[in-house]
Amino acid sequence: MENKKNSFEILNDINLVAKTKAKMGLSYLSWAYAWGELLKNFPDAYMTVYTDDYEWEETTETEDKDPNTGLITKKTLVKKGKKELPFFSDGRSAYVKVGVTIDDKEYVEIFPIMDLHNKSLDINLVRSTDYNKAIQRAFVKACARHGLGLYIYAGEDIPESEKYAPVQLSDSNDFASVKKDVIELA
Repeated sequence: MENKKNSFEILNDINLVAKTKAKMGLSYLSWAYAWGELLKNFPDAYMTVYTDDYEWEETTETEDKDPNTGLITKKTLVKKGKKELPFFSDGRSAYVKVGVTIDDKEYVEIFPIMDLHNKSLDINLVRSTDYNKAIQRAFVKACARHGLGLYIYAGEDIPESEKYAPVQLSDSNDFASVKKDVIELA
């Protein structure tokens, strides 16, 4: 009787080499490919984006000139409130928190909100596009914790299961080319 693969083994065996891209010397997988592969194999999987409540305050100053007296009246209006945002802050920088759940098992990834040079952004410079990108990167890394593309983060170029796959010999293969292929895989 054959052993049934668990979710990690299934996802870890998927070859995503053709779907990875390089940016600034690092390999990465698009969130869209990760989502597609995840749902093809586990249609009930889902992502959770954690949020935090932020207090905000907006101050507006106005000046009104009375047309009869010419006196200028200054008014300060202060609005306060709370809003829910999909990131967290330590007061200096910010990060997102994303979970991926498969078969009731959640892996959570905490990922910094970074600039184009992979440096943490100052909290005052964070824009919606910045935390959106960080959410997508955190999602892909949470998928990797489940096995999908984990080898990419280990600096590998193919899944573990394909590294030691048997080499098929044909008339066009000789021992030297087979040996070369095995060495390149190691």
